[in-house]
Amino acid sequence: KSLKRKIKELMRNRLHRYRYNVVLLLATWLVACSKVPDDILSEKKMQAVQVDMQLAEAMINLDSKAFSDNARKEALYQSIFRKYDITQAEYDSSLIWYGRHLDIYMKVYDRVLADLNKRQKATYRLWLHLFPNRIRWISGLVAPL
Repeated sequence: KSLKRKIKELMRNRLHRYRYNVVLLLATWLVACSKVPDDILSEKKMQAVQVDMQLAEAMINLDSKAFSDNARKEALYQSIFRKYDITQAEYDSSLIWYGRHLDIYMKVYDRVLADLNKRQKATYRLWLHLFPNRIRWISGLVAPL
């Protein structure tokens, strides 16, 4: 009985170590697969840059006369790159990487849209507070809260 018990205990220990190693390997693999490479903008930074890029595009579309030449548009984009201390090449490389990892990019972009929506609502509330009569006049054009 003693030998059988030792063999069972030894087998149980090996099985536990095997399970532990498999779990550790799977956890490492999952972390490695979902991690953004070091030379690519992190999800958080990409989100922040994309929010500003969307706001820049909105500015350009709303005031096409002011941004009629490419130099002004380029200056606006460069100001965003300076704000986040990145280069055009780093941004472009990140866009390519995220384009190849759309599952991650879609999560980032969902957060971009949520952030823009939050800002839009905050702006609407501010306008409502500052110009209540004006907002009533255009309320049909502004999405309700």
